[in-house]
Amino acid sequence: MKNSQVIYLIVGLFCLFATINSQCVTLYANANQRGRSYNTCSSGNVPSNWNDRVSSFKVARGYTVQLYSDADYEGDSYGPYSAGSYNVPSEFNDDLSSLRVIAASSCPTFYSDYNQQGDSFQQCISGDVPGNWNDEVSSFVVPAGYTIQLYSDGNYGGDMYGAYNAGSYNVPSGFNDELSSIKVFAVSRCPTFYSDYNQQGDSFQQCSSGNVPSNWNDQVSSFVVPARYSIQLYADGGYGGRVYGPYNQGTYNVPSEFNDALSSVKIFIV
Repeated sequence: MKNSQVIYLIVGLFCLFATINSQCVTLYANANQRGRSYNTCSSGNVPSNWNDRVSSFKVARGYTVQLYSDADYEGDSYGPYSAGSYNVPSEFNDDLSSLRVIAASSCPTFYSDYNQQGDSFQQCISGDVPGNWNDEVSSFVVPAGYTIQLYSDGNYGGDMYGAYNAGSYNVPSGFNDELSSIKVFAVSRCPTFYSDYNQQGDSFQQCSSGNVPSNWNDQVSSFVVPARYSIQLYADGGYGGRVYGPYNQGTYNVPSEFNDALSSVKIFIV
């Protein structure tokens, strides 16, 4: 292949890559992703000729979008919407004026102001927030594959809020500027069980229904259920004895009367 052909091929691939990656969020004039459309990768007001004219949209992988009925993120709000194709809610059709486009980061991201605005930091593991961020967080984004719990005091003390799965959030009104520590869970492919409360201590994963490993019989105190799973807990082997559940996506402590009494689990993909 001649050098000029190689250059043209590289330029063509670069343009194709840029085109693909520019389509962060695509808005459509008609339902079901039909009609006129335009792409955007940034938050803000929609172009004036698109104000109150959007009926459906598509969110690319790696992005989350929040919709607002009025300009400047005012009025009714819908979302967050992760990767997928959507019609706007019926009561919101042709009533979109602004939107927030959030690129999913590798770790949960925390912001100084409401609605994912202002200064920010990322936290990938459980622990206290950085010292200069103590009692300074007002909103946050949880990327796909994570669940987090918020605590008002350091070392997971004080009031606790959560669990929060993938999406963008403002902190609860009574908790604004009161965040001191965070538990960050990287959601695994299968349900995960822990020896201690609040997803602490030793752990194991179980991907199919059955008895827990013999060395874990009557040893579980908390667990995490990832997306697309639902589980039921049984006090005895072979799905006998007391039963609790079903539990869908989230983080849980076992009921107090069931602590250290888990012997078998039914696991469903939902």
